[in-house]
Amino acid sequence: MKHISLLMCTILFVQTLSAQVLNYDMIERNANTNVKLTLKDSKSSKPISWASVYLIPAGDTTITHFALSDDKGDVLLKEVPVGKYELNAEIIGYNPHKKVYTIKSHWDAYDLGIIKMDENAEFLDAASISAIGNPVTVKKDTIEFNASSFRVGENAMLEDLIKKMPGMAVADDGTVTLNGEKIDKITVGGKTFFFNDPTAALKNLPAKIVDKIKIIDKTKDEAAGSGIVTKDDKEKVMDVELKEEYTEGWYGNAKLGGGSTLNPDNGNSLIDDRGLLYNGNAMVTGYTEKDQVIFIGNAFNAIEPGAGVAYYSSGSTSGDFSSLGGLNSTAQAGINYNTSRIKDMESTLSVNYKNNGKVDKKVSSRTTFQPEGPDVLTDGSYDATGSQNQVSASMEIKSKENDRYYLYIMPSVGYTSESVSAANTSLTSSDGTQINSSEASTVSSGSNIYTNNYIYFGLKNQS
Repeated sequence: MKHISLLMCTILFVQTLSAQVLNYDMIERNANTNVKLTLKDSKSSKPISWASVYLIPAGDTTITHFALSDDKGDVLLKEVPVGKYELNAEIIGYNPHKKVYTIKSHWDAYDLGIIKMDENAEFLDAASISAIGNPVTVKKDTIEFNASSFRVGENAMLEDLIKKMPGMAVADDGTVTLNGEKIDKITVGGKTFFFNDPTAALKNLPAKIVDKIKIIDKTKDEAAGSGIVTKDDKEKVMDVELKEEYTEGWYGNAKLGGGSTLNPDNGNSLIDDRGLLYNGNAMVTGYTEKDQVIFIGNAFNAIEPGAGVAYYSSGSTSGDFSSLGGLNSTAQAGINYNTSRIKDMESTLSVNYKNNGKVDKKVSSRTTFQPEGPDVLTDGSYDATGSQNQVSASMEIKSKENDRYYLYIMPSVGYTSESVSAANTSLTSSDGTQINSSEASTVSSGSNIYTNNYIYFGLKNQS
């Protein structure tokens, strides 16, 4: 009996061990890993910075992972599924490196080692680097992203496209950054676009009409006109270059989605009971040789399907609109007009309207345990709604590039109003008996009118 018992234990042990090996293989086949490498000049062994490096799965043509080499020539491609890939490394002035690698799982990063690239000084046409086209090109003070190299959905907007590009990020307020540095201005086709409202372009320009996105380190217009430039006179400009077929004639785009909230009869005050849900935007643009006009409109009170949001708040609340959290609704309408009809001048007029609404509800429950006597229960609720309206109009007139003078005129005016209505309740009880209760409500409102006028004129040094 002892031998039989020992044999059974051995069989069970082998079966368990076999199952563990199988699970490990399955995990390894489905694992993601980081891939690192270093680019160097084949002759001088100096690091090659700002080279674009991307992976294409074997048998495919779609770029799945992309990165730029840093000042040490190091490249890190994150979260790459193990498998076989064609690795491409490209930069103007060097012959492109193209080779198939089998990426394997590694606890830290799968290291491809040093890759040496051969210099080719005559190789200047970035478009002929590969059949796909170089995803990123660096030319002096300009970084150029090829939009066709980054796949997004059919209904994606400019914001979605930018988020796919290496080093680029978009904050909730519409601020765009490249490698952590803020983009100061967004232009379309080199022309001013809704001045200081980045969301106008990010949320209304369809990604499918974009050809290239250029990040340009340039001198501010006023400093360039004066000829005196300091470090504070530099700015980063993101210029959105449209595909050629969208730069002449009229073009329109519209998208609308809708639904309804579910409101089960369970007495939960935090259930969304707004009813109709919507999310849509529309844009109409017209281009001629001298004029560019763009109409935009968007409204939403729900995020798009496939996205998700979680909201958490703590601390005190106030009657300030910006302090409200909860559910948002937004509507915007605007027009942006550029013209070069005034001789030797570029002119822009922009009018924009925004409405923001918020519904903020909170409930709280607190129990105070007493060493002697019954526990004390305190229940509270907070229910607030807020509305904010913004209207702005700005004009810009500036001289075209010339060697004689520089003129820049920018008047602007705006109006903002906001209101908040809030109610707080609190009920304290012990052993089923109410001890005290309180109710409070507040209503606050405010408005502000602002104006700004800027004029600069300077003669350029002719010597």
